[in-house]
Order: sequence, then C-alpha cells, then structure tokens
Amino acid sequence: MIQKLPAAAGSKISITTTATSLRSLINTAAGSAIAEVIPVNFLIITPEDGNIRYLSDGNTPTTTVGVLVNNSEMRIITGDNMLDKCLLISTSGTVAASVQIGSII
Repeated sequence: MIQKLPAAAGSKISITTTATSLRSLINTAAGSAIAEVIPVNFLIITPEDGNIRYLSDGNTPTTTVGVLVNNSEMRIITGDNMLDKCLLISTSGTVAASVQIGSII
C-alpha cells in the first residue's frame, strides 16, 4: 500500500549535509505534516543530482558513513518506523531526491 503524502511537493525532498529524518524531509518539502494512516515500512528513493547516504535503524549517517545511494540510482529501503528511524544525508551539498513511501502488507 502506498502512503498518501501531504502534498505532491512532498515527493521531492531536499537532502542536505545534516542527517535528517525522512518525516522531517517530507514535511518540509510538502509544507505540512504527514498524516500517517498506515505503518510506513518501505521507502523508494532516487537521488536526482548527487549522492546520499542513509541508515534506517535510527543511527545517524555522516557524509562518509552509511549506506550509499548514487545519483540516479533507485533504491528500495525497508524497515520498521521508516518515517522516524530512516535518517538521510547528502555526501556533498544539497541533493534533490524523489520518494514514495508505504507499507508492505
């Protein structure tokens, strides 16, 4: 099942060199808070103009530590409580990324 985002703009997030939760990135991009109606346990993400790193277990990635997702690579990430536990960071500058979230039933 796909989780509806607060606005279409929430599907294109800006990831900076400060590790930030997926929830915060979506809320900032959408301009309003996400209303989580299903437990979000997957993320589909595609960085559009740079590389990013993430950790989906609640630990904090850095620009050099964490799972690397290269520019234009689509990645499916799964885990419990993805909105709050998944932290993302760019390896350099600000990176735009397309996202879709939901629940694997």
